[in-house]
Amino acid sequence: MIRLEKQTRYIQRRHLEEAFFTLLLVVAPILCLAQAVVYVSPVPGSSLVSPNSNIIIRTKGSVNSSVVHDPSLFSVNGSVSGVHTGTTILSDDQETITFQPTDSFAPGEVVGVAVKLKGTPAEPMAFTFTITPLSVSDRASLMSKAGGFSAAVDQPLNPPGASPPSRLAKVQSDTLPFDFSTMIIDQNNSPAAGDVFLATFKINISPDSTQGSLVPSNEQYLLILSNDGTPVYHQKLATLATDFKMQQNGNLTYFNYARGKFFELDSSYAVVDSFECGNGYQTDNHELLLLPNGHALLLGLDPQYVDMSRIVSGGALSATVIGNVIQELDQDKNVVFQWRTFDHFQITDATHENLLAQTIDYVHANALDIDRDGNILISSRHLDEITKIDRQTGSIIWRWGGKNNQFAFTDDPIGFSHQHSIRRTPTGTLILFDDGNFHTPRYSRAVEYTMDEQAKSVSLAWQFRHTPDVYAFAMGSVERLPNGNTFIGWGATNTAVTEVRPDGTVAYDLRLPDSVISYRAFRFPWKSAALVTEVKNTFDVPTSYALAQNYPNPFNPSTKIQFSVPRQSDVRLKIYDMIGREVATLVDESKPAGTYTVQFDASRLASGVYCYRLTTSGQALTKLMMLIK
Repeated sequence: MIRLEKQTRYIQRRHLEEAFFTLLLVVAPILCLAQAVVYVSPVPGSSLVSPNSNIIIRTKGSVNSSVVHDPSLFSVNGSVSGVHTGTTILSDDQETITFQPTDSFAPGEVVGVAVKLKGTPAEPMAFTFTITPLSVSDRASLMSKAGGFSAAVDQPLNPPGASPPSRLAKVQSDTLPFDFSTMIIDQNNSPAAGDVFLATFKINISPDSTQGSLVPSNEQYLLILSNDGTPVYHQKLATLATDFKMQQNGNLTYFNYARGKFFELDSSYAVVDSFECGNGYQTDNHELLLLPNGHALLLGLDPQYVDMSRIVSGGALSATVIGNVIQELDQDKNVVFQWRTFDHFQITDATHENLLAQTIDYVHANALDIDRDGNILISSRHLDEITKIDRQTGSIIWRWGGKNNQFAFTDDPIGFSHQHSIRRTPTGTLILFDDGNFHTPRYSRAVEYTMDEQAKSVSLAWQFRHTPDVYAFAMGSVERLPNGNTFIGWGATNTAVTEVRPDGTVAYDLRLPDSVISYRAFRFPWKSAALVTEVKNTFDVPTSYALAQNYPNPFNPSTKIQFSVPRQSDVRLKIYDMIGREVATLVDESKPAGTYTVQFDASRLASGVYCYRLTTSGQALTKLMMLIK
């Protein structure tokens, strides 16, 4: 009752505030989102915004760094909290400007923002947004509820009629803990190169098969396994971990539930960094992507109280509705891009959620990917939808699946259901893990589609169903390997991993003990003896030649060297000892504009100081590095 009275007073006050700010916007130059500004956050006119939110604008081109020193650049005024001072930052892309208020905004207030970008084509602009009415204690309570390990499920791990596990191979070692889980290798027939990455834990399914809960046990590990199941690395954990994988920079990351953030490990398994959402949002466990430009892309949780009776007949007066946010953090961990589902998705977009319930997880975002054009792909399980988002403007490019589907399916009339792990393959197809919760009968599969984004059509290119069928009620992943094989992590079921060839034959099959699962599974080349591996950054075109300091440094035995070329250039990257002898050539070819990362393996060299030299058209850049064995 007290909460409803507060909401009534909030609505009355908001009407007065909106009238005040309407007058403000008539007097001030009104934002038509001037041509030079392509992105604004929070979304003008949006509501339920975090009281800790920063303000972001992105211009169409680069801006002079002197702009951020102009005290009149941002004018921020809360209808309750008054004028806000803060820190103005120009991000490393030279296009994104953020304003971080010194103090939080007040619950329920309307915030007015005026921006004057002097010395640019952008006209002055003004807009408003409304802060969530939740108190600090309510936000903390909802965050705790949203972040707990629980999932609505549809069947036990081993549904009736499923084949019992067969123990065809048992792999253990005297060097492992006495209680280490036994791996069950059903198939090991010339799989792709690389090791298997898992983060294992045990779950318990309720008697009515509607809830899954974490079981503290000896099964909680970060694992890197060779193909025979022998651990290359194992770390026993006191808490749940998910999304254990190798990033593009060659380091490892995983989500730690107890700490509520992702941790980054180097090749010696030392923690070198951590990542969590900014702006007062709780970090979601599903996905972290470290991008070649040094930025991080991750998901957050956004729970709110919503009067569902205004949306559906019989809805709860104060339901907990859980939304999501996407955030991009720059190299200094500033939030430079934020996309909130409450701004773009309707609660009624959920396909199978009970909208009369007290708690409604209407989106359940569970995967991110950067598409070939640099834009964002997001998988929303409870919408049965893959959405493509413009990373520059925040607008939706297309919606695929669910109630707002814009595509015609061909050759796959069932589509996907409660999917996971969207990825764009090197050949341009889209591949995902289809959990299949609402297929009849239920089964999970890896599925690949060819998409025509202009004609809005998708066709089935390939799929794989296990024999016998495997059904995972949640989680899962699909990865296309460099040799063309597909690596499937089955998620919430005892079959953990299957690697399958393009012709459908199985190259590798691994299972875990009863009720032990891994949220995802990956195959990566780890601590490879190869001299050079190379990854091109296709998202950002450099403006100058650059040679970065190698990382890690000092190193043993391998390190990564990043360089950038702003245009097509003949490039040579060579390693020399301290008396000038050439010891390795890493690159000697013409390169298109881009940023590249090269791995140097010095296992055959003696400890010492070496220099690496980048020679391009008319330029030579040199840096030192130290090998310590």
